[in-house]
Amino acid sequence: MHAFDRWYIDLQLIREKVIPMCKGLPLAASILGGLISCKRDDEWECVLNTKLWDLADDNEILPVLKLSYQHLPLWLQRCFVYCAILPDGYEFEEKELVLLWIAEGLIGGAQEDEQMVCEQLEDRGCKIFQNLLERSLFENSSSHASKYRTHDLVKTMARWIHGETNFRLEDVSGVNERPECANKNKFDSFYDVDNLRTFMPGLLCNDGSHHITDALLSDLLPKFKRLRALSLAKHSITKLPSSVEGLRYLRYVNLSSTMIRTLPDSICSLPILQILLLRDCSHLVELPSNLRKLINLWYLDITGVNLLREMPLGMKELTCLRTLLNFIVGKGVGSDLKDLEDLKFLGELYVSRLQNATSSQDTKDSILKDKKDLKVLVLEWGSQLNDTRDELVEENVLANLQPHQNLREFTIRGYGGARFSSWVGDPMYSNLVVLTLERCEKCTVLPLLGLLSSLEHLTIKGMTGIKRIGSELFGKDCSRPFKSLKTLCFEDFQEWERWDSVAENEHVIVFPCLRELSLVKCPKLRAKLPEHHLRSLKKLRIRECELLDVSFTRLPLFCHAEVDGCKMECGEEFVYTDRVLLRRIHRDIEPTDGCNIS
Repeated sequence: MHAFDRWYIDLQLIREKVIPMCKGLPLAASILGGLISCKRDDEWECVLNTKLWDLADDNEILPVLKLSYQHLPLWLQRCFVYCAILPDGYEFEEKELVLLWIAEGLIGGAQEDEQMVCEQLEDRGCKIFQNLLERSLFENSSSHASKYRTHDLVKTMARWIHGETNFRLEDVSGVNERPECANKNKFDSFYDVDNLRTFMPGLLCNDGSHHITDALLSDLLPKFKRLRALSLAKHSITKLPSSVEGLRYLRYVNLSSTMIRTLPDSICSLPILQILLLRDCSHLVELPSNLRKLINLWYLDITGVNLLREMPLGMKELTCLRTLLNFIVGKGVGSDLKDLEDLKFLGELYVSRLQNATSSQDTKDSILKDKKDLKVLVLEWGSQLNDTRDELVEENVLANLQPHQNLREFTIRGYGGARFSSWVGDPMYSNLVVLTLERCEKCTVLPLLGLLSSLEHLTIKGMTGIKRIGSELFGKDCSRPFKSLKTLCFEDFQEWERWDSVAENEHVIVFPCLRELSLVKCPKLRAKLPEHHLRSLKKLRIRECELLDVSFTRLPLFCHAEVDGCKMECGEEFVYTDRVLLRRIHRDIEPTDGCNIS
């Protein structure tokens, strides 16, 4: 039980009390452990001796679940009970739930400065989520690394507490029948619901079936006068009714993965709309021309909306924006990069189609450099026919998009310059934790990255112009390059031939913290792994590196290796292997269960 990571003088006595209370249920043990771990040592006895344990189980609610809820602070209780709206088996992402909590006003901050509220509410929501996760009221998904779920017993308790304030269509007889499932008669119960605050029909089915049609939506929407959150994600609707302007309390609209082509101008009349999600709307061709009127909007996501060609005029007037995912640089009369200068509080920014920024007049160094709140940045260039892009123009654009040194996550994708700007890899970016370089095909030299003191995750993909990687990556006269790096991935280096790592030197330690190394699709790489620099390695993954020599006898103890298509050293010989999974234990190399060395 994770509560007992801390020392307790009478641990055996506590153990004897806890085991019967859990009634053989791992969930109960996990939740009880999460509860006790949040208490001081002198409070443990009080928790374990509470009279709640003596109550008979009712409504299928375990005493440990009631006890755990009872000991939640009020601000955690509100957010937890909201999860009663989620159907059985539904898996969700952290940010998805946090944004809904904010839209519902479940996280405080109404009296604070508006721009500070946007930053603090999201951060506070993430802390609440992690707190519930640590208490085992949320669980990690077994099928999606970025998703979570609630156990059925936990969900039952949330619904029991929520009571009649929660209305779920899956409880209505016949609502899941097909093909009549879109019939508006199935939604008759909603016509008498005057105070509905969250409408999420996209969560009703786990089998991919949908309930909402354009006609049904047009009929229903005007009834929801007090609606705060509207999610129609993954429905086959083609338009949002103009009657949406009557929903004056609406703060959250999610139309992701729908078939809408345009948004009604009336959506720009919503006075307090804060969150607009249009991710993967593959049919959407334009945004409303009056989008600038949504002056309280602080979260806009149009990632994956590939038919959009530019942003509407006036984006600089959305001064509350904190998250802007996919600012599209266009060729027409829409907003350009200079509009970003007025968005002072951006914390997360994704800029695409930078190939359309054709001159230095489109950028200047103050656009991003003064944005102290900017933590996550993606810069993306798109491909052009016959690849006629001007390398010098692209180098100038990148040079003038230098962000503030507070940046934590950075991605460059599709860059067409021959070299990276000098600020990429500058040690002043001491807060940078995640760096990704993708499809920068004309670059022949990687930037100096070894001096980034906080860098933990480095991914470099599709660098077809690189033939050699040497000391320029590590930095000269540096005794501990990549001193914080935990994961390193090189993928799709079609021309890479040599890896000249730092020579063995007792005064130079490279990759002292590296846990995972991946080399994928490097067919010309003729080298040996720098095993003497991989002393902390726990996982090695090599695929389609036919000329690479791998000496498993030099890998650290307990290192797991997945190899597919390379030369492998066994004893004093090298043999070719198609696919093998290995682990090194003590001094021997053993194939993992079910795998053979060929």
